[in-house]
Amino acid sequence: MNHRLKNFYIESIKPQLKEQLGYSNFHAIPKLEKIVVHRGIGATNQNQRLIDSSLNELSNLTAQKGVITNSKKSIATFDGRGSFSMGLSESLMFPEMSYDEYFDSSGLQITVVTTAKTDTEALALLKAFQMPFRD
Repeated sequence: MNHRLKNFYIESIKPQLKEQLGYSNFHAIPKLEKIVVHRGIGATNQNQRLIDSSLNELSNLTAQKGVITNSKKSIATFDGRGSFSMGLSESLMFPEMSYDEYFDSSGLQITVVTTAKTDTEALALLKAFQMPFRD
């Protein structure tokens, strides 16, 4: 979390969740642990230029260098023996970006990890961070 979001969490979200969820201890209130971005590169795994481009795009998005992960074992649909670059992974900071700058339009998986013990607590936390949900 950058400082702006951390201050927003401490000053606004924590007191709101304490009242809403009925906690008596501030340390029991759920918080964000990390946000992970994963981008599968699939068919581009043999083209080093596309791998580097995807890694650069992920680095621009997260403001941190991504990690290239390789497959650990062979899968029947692959013709290799486990040395394929399978994806890129990184923690997330989300600076503003322009979609026109990017070469490839493959998808991203975004995982938000919280300390919430129940789905209700997690939903309340994410809504407090103003993440959009359908009702």
